[in-house]
Formats: sequence, structure tokens, C-alpha cells
Amino acid sequence: MGSRAMDTNLLNAAKKGDTDSVDDMASEGADIDAADVNGRTGLWFAAANNDSDMVQILFKHDANANQEDNDGITPLIKALESTHWRLAKQLLERADINHQGGDTFFTALHSALNLDLKEEGTQRVEFVMKNGGNARLANAQGLSALDLARTHGKQWPHALKLAEVMEEYKDGVEAREKYVAAKIDRGIVKEMRGTSAPVIAPATARFRRMQS
Repeated sequence: MGSRAMDTNLLNAAKKGDTDSVDDMASEGADIDAADVNGRTGLWFAAANNDSDMVQILFKHDANANQEDNDGITPLIKALESTHWRLAKQLLERADINHQGGDTFFTALHSALNLDLKEEGTQRVEFVMKNGGNARLANAQGLSALDLARTHGKQWPHALKLAEVMEEYKDGVEAREKYVAAKIDRGIVKEMRGTSAPVIAPATARFRRMQS
């Protein structure tokens, strides 16, 4: 078992990008998900710093990819905020893109909508949707990201563009969900608990060919 001092040292090493020290301390029992007063873990800082090597080491020791800071920001959302696309893709090896956080039930797509709306871009919303984002998941107020985009469109026209992006990809996501559900029902694939979608590489490949 590690100590509080060791946990703090691991977090500081993660901030600095010292992969060897993080690896050693985690192996000695330090808490890989140790957080600072703001709830930010080593993985959160790796996402902020675009540190792929650190993410790899933290994942080696089973860091929680869905852990939120005190503001409900996960490492994935932080990577999206900073437009670290490759690192965001790396985080998706463990992170649930449809994770609903804290008391707000905000998803990465809700956050991507807010960020893209502020900057009048579409990249974050496109990234989330291309990687399986569910535009129908509601927050604590019962509003999905798609609902919010449509509502904001009355005041900010760019929100309607983001709604169009979600609509463009939504049909493909729904079709894949139905396809996977049918395969599960027929016993062709097994649902992987604890993930946002079953892992079915061969079936997914066939599905992509069908859609092309």
C-alpha cells in the first residue's frame, strides 16, 4: 500500500511527464488515480499536456479514464477542449465517450457543443459523433446535446450548424446500435460489460462494408 505522500509524488511526477517515476511508484502501491484539491488526476494532466507516453503508463496501471475533476471535466473532455485529437483517440481505448458525469449528467458531447459553440467550430462535435457519441443522452435537466443545439439556434445560428452535424452522424450511430443489438440477440457476439458498446471487430468490419 502506498502513502499519501507517495500518492502526491506520483501526481506531481505525472504533471511533469516523468513516466519512469510514475511507473515505479504505481508498482510500489501509490494510487494511480490520486487527485489534487481540484479533483485532477495524473491522467487529467496527461490529457492537458498532450502526453501520450504518460497516458500509456497510467493505463498500464489501470488509471480511471472516466474520473472527473471537481468541475465534471474528464481527461477526454480536457483533451477535446485542448484539441489534442490523437491523445483523445488514445483515451478512447479506456474512456466511455458517452459517460454521463456527476450531478449534471453532462456527456463529452454536451461539452463539445459548448466549446464549439463558443469558438464557432465543429471539430469537437464531429470527433465525438464519429467515435460513437450519442446525441440523445439527456443531462440532469432532461436535455440532450441535440436538444440544446436546436434551442440555442434561436439565439446563435451556429448552434443550428452543430445540430446538423449531430443529425448527420446520428443515423449511423443508431443503425450500428440496432445492428449490434441484433447480433447480441442472435448470440453472434457477447456484450462487453462496462463499455459503451460491445466489442465486435469482425462484425463491425462487415457493418462498415455494408455502409460504404
